[in-house]
Amino acid sequence: MRMGKNVKIEFSAGAALLLGALYFVLDWDGLGALLLAAAAHEAGHFAALRLTGGRVSGVRADVCGAVIERRGAVSLWGEVFCAAAGPLAGGLYALLVSRLGLALSSELLTVSAGMSLVLSVFNLIPAPPLDGGRIAGELLSRRAADALALAASGLVLAAGLVAVARGRGAALLCAGAYLCLQRARES
Repeated sequence: MRMGKNVKIEFSAGAALLLGALYFVLDWDGLGALLLAAAAHEAGHFAALRLTGGRVSGVRADVCGAVIERRGAVSLWGEVFCAAAGPLAGGLYALLVSRLGLALSSELLTVSAGMSLVLSVFNLIPAPPLDGGRIAGELLSRRAADALALAASGLVLAAGLVAVARGRGAALLCAGAYLCLQRARES
């Protein structure tokens, strides 16, 4: 599927699997709230790319979420700005929508704001492929960024183990396992 001028949209079977799994965990309202939060996050990246002279060549949704593919060189600080823009937009969205949700007594908006805040903070973890990992990769030496990513991934995994042991669910454990597997694959 193509959108606009030479922008390719890809929706993999993994993305459908992820949406299906999320539906079983959330429900239609929760899924809608999460998709709104994710859209705000991706809109931040898109706007930053446009502001720094980059061009979007495609958007790919897979089992790990959405990825904006681009063309055009961006400076070091442009890269940092583009990576940080998603969590920043998500944080601003969370602030604005939480106020609106409370004013309108809208559970959907309030839940979306909370999900956006969690998504924004999680994406700042300094481990690839997260935005924090991209930022660390731009600002630190390869060795320092790799060490930081390994430590952050291990901490997320450990926090996930503690959460599971305390009956708090396995989401953080799964995220930590995924980040650790990414580290192993990239090493």
